[in-house]
Amino acid sequence: MKTWILISLVIVLTLTLSFLFLKITQATNTYPKSTINELEFTRVSSIKESLINTVAFDLKNQNLVFAGTDKLLYISLDNGLNWDPVTSVKGFINCIFIDAEGDVYVGTSNGLFRKFKNEIYWNLIYKGKEGSGKNVLSIASSVNNILIGTSNGLYLSTDSCKTWKKVSGLEGKQITVLAVLPEDTIYAATERGLYKSTKNINSWERVFYSRNQEVDQIVNPEDLEGQEYDELTASSNQINSIVFAEQSKLLYIGTQKGVFKSQIDNGIWTLMPEQGLLSKNINKLIINGEQELFAATKNGLFKLDSTNSNWLQIYKGISSNEIKDLAINPLKKDIFVATSRGLFKSSFKEIVLDNQVLSDLLKNFSSEPVILDVQKQAIRYAEVQPEKILNWRKLAAQKALLPKVTVDVDRYLTDLNHWDSGQNPDVLLEGDDDVGWGVSVSWELGDIVWNSEQTSIDTRSRLMVQLRQDILDEVNRLYFERRRLQIELLKSPPEDELKLVEKELRIAELTADLDALTGGYFSRYIENKIGG
Repeated sequence: MKTWILISLVIVLTLTLSFLFLKITQATNTYPKSTINELEFTRVSSIKESLINTVAFDLKNQNLVFAGTDKLLYISLDNGLNWDPVTSVKGFINCIFIDAEGDVYVGTSNGLFRKFKNEIYWNLIYKGKEGSGKNVLSIASSVNNILIGTSNGLYLSTDSCKTWKKVSGLEGKQITVLAVLPEDTIYAATERGLYKSTKNINSWERVFYSRNQEVDQIVNPEDLEGQEYDELTASSNQINSIVFAEQSKLLYIGTQKGVFKSQIDNGIWTLMPEQGLLSKNINKLIINGEQELFAATKNGLFKLDSTNSNWLQIYKGISSNEIKDLAINPLKKDIFVATSRGLFKSSFKEIVLDNQVLSDLLKNFSSEPVILDVQKQAIRYAEVQPEKILNWRKLAAQKALLPKVTVDVDRYLTDLNHWDSGQNPDVLLEGDDDVGWGVSVSWELGDIVWNSEQTSIDTRSRLMVQLRQDILDEVNRLYFERRRLQIELLKSPPEDELKLVEKELRIAELTADLDALTGGYFSRYIENKIGG
């Protein structure tokens, strides 16, 4: 009996303390704080060129970073703070590869260049043949061998790049991506699919088809009509990236139609979830450790969430939609993003937010339009409203109710002036001016059910939907990047005057971009609110 009484007292005391603790918490922390991990990007100002094709880290030397443009190779010795051009490397920079020894290889439109780890000089080690054979698109290493993929096949060097030989089985194919897995399993991506080689490098098995198999059976495309061949190749799914998660034995490929994964042992490919992914066209995949999968796409940078079911967009500070390449330094947690508008760098930051402070902060922007209004104005200004297509369909159907009117006029002039065919053949006689006319009216009532113009409307509708989505994506990115910069200037303005001016100029630039998409609506709204 005493035991039950003691247990009851303990339960009552526990509940009472819990209740008091809850009340104290509510009284002292009415507005809870939340902690988030955030990525904030800033553009690398020392590279003036806009189009950055590729970027790469030297993982053994954390401060050494390379970036390639369509004209030059750039190198940074201080983790991206300062950059210098490498003038001895010529051509369009396609890819950068750093091997286990720290030697750097650069694939260009003029061949393959190399710099040894402890040297400063670059040497052209593969010239190739004139044309597509010299265009190096991908690089990989296997034991002591170097592999390069070109626009015209795969090449191998087994003697430290002194000589090169063409690999059999992939002749004439454009090798866009190369990957070497443990035990020297080699994967090569071409326009026809993903090929795998294990023991014999001259023997290849296709494990993923990039396009309709009917196209692969065509020996000479000229045997087909142009339109027919275009229809067959329209479903092509080019592979742009290959990554391997060693612990899980998962192989990921980034294609023009999404991300696919496969266990390397079974060869069964699964299309990964696309929720949150604004573009299926994947330019590059990166795995940070074993868990974090990043995707650089034609329409932004994304990270797969912890549930592996949803993609989260990362865009703070990135002023370009098209992400061409990215590189992650897992030691310093730095990310470099190569885009069509420059090179951007970011670091992981932990930020503590007080929800009440955030709520008060947002009140500073009450004079600005909300995102929904900006979206509506952008759609109206670009004339891509959904109602426009509905109106086209309605008018096409009503057209069938209007008759087709045809007016015919005939004038017989043969007998108007003629010679007498009787007794006086030399006499010119004048006859009547004979004019005949008629009017016909017809209806094509079948067009009420189906009008041939509907096919044209369907095509224009698909194009308009895509254009509208592109406009909305751009408006969203510009609007929220601008808002984040405003909050940053209010909460923690930079002490450096030059950086302060740069951020203010960036806000002005984003405002101008929003005005361009809305016909000046954004600035007019603010002026009217402030003036009113």
